[in-house]
Amino acid sequence: MQKPHVDPTALEALQEVMEDEYPLLLDTFLSDSQLRLNELHRSHDLVELGHAAHSFKGSSSNMGALRLAQLCSELEQYCRQGALEGVDAYVQRIDREFVLVLQLYSQERARFAG
Repeated sequence: MQKPHVDPTALEALQEVMEDEYPLLLDTFLSDSQLRLNELHRSHDLVELGHAAHSFKGSSSNMGALRLAQLCSELEQYCRQGALEGVDAYVQRIDREFVLVLQLYSQERARFAG
């Protein structure tokens, strides 16, 4: 079963815990996620790619980006199976999901502008 793109309950909990620092948390997640996505694209072997996917999965999960975390988990598991074939398809799915996550979290961030 596919997970939702974003868990609003997770964002509400983060906002409650982080208070005034919540917008900074969103900014950090967005910039950090771009770096992690770049790592996925630069990875040269399955071990490196699996580590990058694991790291991206953790941060996405912590921020309530459930489908992105699920896709990263699938890539991580695929890398453990030891086949380079098909990896690009996983990375492309993560790319497409990140575009949606970027838009959704940017909208969330815009609520705190000014």
